[in-house]
Amino acid sequence: MVIKEAEKNKVKQARNRKYKTLIKNQFKKIEVYLQKQKGNESAVSVQQKGLENLIAETQKVLDKAKNKKIIHPRKRDRKKRQLYNSLNKLRVTKEKGRAMITPKLIKRLAEKLAISEEELYDICRGKINDFSLSRLMSYLEKLPLEYELLVIDKQQRESK
Repeated sequence: MVIKEAEKNKVKQARNRKYKTLIKNQFKKIEVYLQKQKGNESAVSVQQKGLENLIAETQKVLDKAKNKKIIHPRKRDRKKRQLYNSLNKLRVTKEKGRAMITPKLIKRLAEKLAISEEELYDICRGKINDFSLSRLMSYLEKLPLEYELLVIDKQQRESK
């Protein structure tokens, strides 16, 4: 009885090892891909497509491992979040002059506007009750031309 159970454990262990190795290898592929593409920022859309394909493959492996109860569902979710974060790092959205708000961007803008990062973060998140209109307008005038201010009326958004 004990021998039979030990043999079953060896089979399960081999299967588990296979999927865990696949997951690790997929993440290594993505990391290598990102390292290669870091210097070459000319073809962002091509890089993004290649990365999206790698992420799709990795998601399949993660879902299979979760369905076969090799990894915990939360671990799968955490790994998927990591994948999307790596995709978002590569994605540079400059549609209509808008850029993603990153800590690096906030730091750079705060230095240009001569305000603290906390104040700028509050402004970016819409917490502007502590600021006067003239103060906000002076910050807007100091903004470089490459940035665009998008004002969203809360009442209009709720009515849609």
